[in-house]
Amino acid sequence: MAREKGTGLTDDQADHLAKVLAAFLPQFGNKQTVMARAWGISQPQLSQILMGAAGKGAGVAVLCRLRTHTQMSIDDLLGLPPLARDRAAFDDRIRASVEKALDDLGARPASRPLLPPKPSKER
Repeated sequence: MAREKGTGLTDDQADHLAKVLAAFLPQFGNKQTVMARAWGISQPQLSQILMGAAGKGAGVAVLCRLRTHTQMSIDDLLGLPPLARDRAAFDDRIRASVEKALDDLGARPASRPLLPPKPSKER
């Protein structure tokens, strides 16, 4: 369930972040103080995050520090779905889908493409 607007992360995001950071804790002897100091955040902030109350401890600055030290994107830290990282493949799928739908409807001549051709890689 999502928290109210302006109160931080959703419950799912806070839970995911807590699980991710808990996996790193053994590298610091299971000591929150050592981990927090190494990552440049306060122990109370880390404790709040590990309890799943990240709305109180995981602001933008903290997330950026966590991103740096975990080598994970903020999206991955929060368990967000992947973006269309391969934009060209995404564009090709959309282009083909739209053109096929219009062909099926007879909305355009088959010889005339709906969308401009994708840019060539050659220059």
